[in-house]
Amino acid sequence: MQGALRRDDEGYWVIDVEAHRTTDGDDRPAPTAVVGVLGDETVLLTDLRRTEDRRPGMGQRIHVIRLWFSTLVTGPDDVLKVAAAGIVMAEVIFPDHMVWASYSRPDWRYRRPNDPLGEGYSLDFPKYDATRHAIGNGMSLDVTATWRGTHDREQLHIPSGLSLKLTAKEPVATKQYIETFSNLRDLISLCWVGRVMPVPGAGRVNNAQTEDGRFWSQQLLEEHPAPPAVINDFPVVRLKDLGGPRAFVRWLIICQHFRRATRGVSEGLYVGASVETRVLNTVSAIEYWVKRHRGTAAWARADRSGAQNATHRMIKHLHPTFKSWVGDGQQFSKRLTADYNSIKHSDAFTTDYDLLHMYTVVARLILIADLLNEVAGSTRPGELIAKHFWWIAKEVKTSLPDRKRRPSPRT
Repeated sequence: MQGALRRDDEGYWVIDVEAHRTTDGDDRPAPTAVVGVLGDETVLLTDLRRTEDRRPGMGQRIHVIRLWFSTLVTGPDDVLKVAAAGIVMAEVIFPDHMVWASYSRPDWRYRRPNDPLGEGYSLDFPKYDATRHAIGNGMSLDVTATWRGTHDREQLHIPSGLSLKLTAKEPVATKQYIETFSNLRDLISLCWVGRVMPVPGAGRVNNAQTEDGRFWSQQLLEEHPAPPAVINDFPVVRLKDLGGPRAFVRWLIICQHFRRATRGVSEGLYVGASVETRVLNTVSAIEYWVKRHRGTAAWARADRSGAQNATHRMIKHLHPTFKSWVGDGQQFSKRLTADYNSIKHSDAFTTDYDLLHMYTVVARLILIADLLNEVAGSTRPGELIAKHFWWIAKEVKTSLPDRKRRPSPRT
């Protein structure tokens, strides 16, 4: 086959493939992955997003199919033997996250005249060994600090960051890499309580490849309506507060077994939504999280906790972390649950949307706190979240006894 490759305005890789010289009645399925040569590199395109059949109207003509792929992996031109739409290594880098992960920043050093390199300045990058963790399905996760330098960059702009690298002994579908990276990105984002974006890293098509190529997934780089996090030296929760790099493995396990809870808090990082939608997503995620613990934890059971709704049970479970926010949680959870049920069942429901939005934000932060506590195996993340958002606590505490602003829900 022959084809022309380009990137469209949305960042997807588009290829027009002269796939068939055939009659109109001879149909063949469109390829779901393509491997080819561009210059001195092999290019593997996977994760087909959409197709467009550009078939001529009549007669025997060249049949062109337009394909949109979201993932690209490169390698040297002698790596053409690809058995499946899978790869053995992919990496993403989170810029400006060395401090978050407790790695030291690169430091400028003055060199004296008697230095072997002569007088001047050097940028010293500490050497860190990667920590490797098995994550299942024959894959491993390597966590380390990294830096990248290219010939067209000035010395003062050498980028550095946190490297997350997935490897496999045998080729694994790129979809699995992207799903895993998405979950890891969610964990880092929840520590900032805002969306963070990685940049493309290294990639390998197969084990015959001796030098790293490039891994690029547009799904990890897409713009979203929700605003990104403000990255500085003061994250809400740091990696060490979660127990170090092993936290990534524990988070992946939680994502696998409690997906409705993790998706309930992660969607707010990317999707702009109405107040009603946020209430439904957040409270239903809390109900699911609490219900899944009823068989193993006394705090999740109504007869043992003394709380009649799921939100109240979780607040009591986290007590006293959020006591300064919502007191014992009874009035707060009663109002939020009443609005949640009214949105689902009443077509004449009206409310104070500013107040409901604030209560939903609080409920989401409480669920994030419990999820991160589960990752850390301690209450440290929840305590940091409660301390960081002190100004929300003040507003909520003031609103609870304010009956003029909105009447108490009907019972």
